[in-house]
Amino acid sequence: MSIEERVEEKICTVLFIDDEKRLRELYGMIYDNIQGYKAIVTGSVDEALGVLDKHPIDVVVTDWNMHGQTGADFFRRAREKGYNGPIMVCTASVDFAYIMDQAPGIAGFVTKPFRVNNLTGKIKTLIGNNEDDSQ
Repeated sequence: MSIEERVEEKICTVLFIDDEKRLRELYGMIYDNIQGYKAIVTGSVDEALGVLDKHPIDVVVTDWNMHGQTGADFFRRAREKGYNGPIMVCTASVDFAYIMDQAPGIAGFVTKPFRVNNLTGKIKTLIGNNEDDSQ
C-alpha cells in the first residue's frame, strides 16, 4: 500500500507532543481533518509515552523544549520502551548539533514557525523511509 493510500485511509498515525495548547490544536485540526492523517496529540512526555503503550505510531513529532521534560527525555524513554519508529523534532531552537548530541538518531527537524506543507512533506518522507526499513 502506498503512502498516499495509507494517508487517504487514515492509517498513518502521527503522535505530536507539544506543551503549547494552540499548537496541539493546530496539529489535531490539520492532520486529522485536512491532510487525512490520524493525529494523536499530547502535551507532555509522560502522556506521549502512555500513548505508545496503547497505539501503533508511524512517526512522532515532538517539541524539544517543554515544561518539565524535553524532547531528549522522550527520545530516550521511547527507545527504552522499544519504540523504533522515526522521531522528528519541531522546535524554535536552531542548535541542531546540540539536539543530535542529546538524542542521536533523531530522524529530522522542523523549525518553528513552520509551514504545514514542509512539515507534511517531512512526515511523508519519514513514513516512506520507515516502510522501506520494515520490508
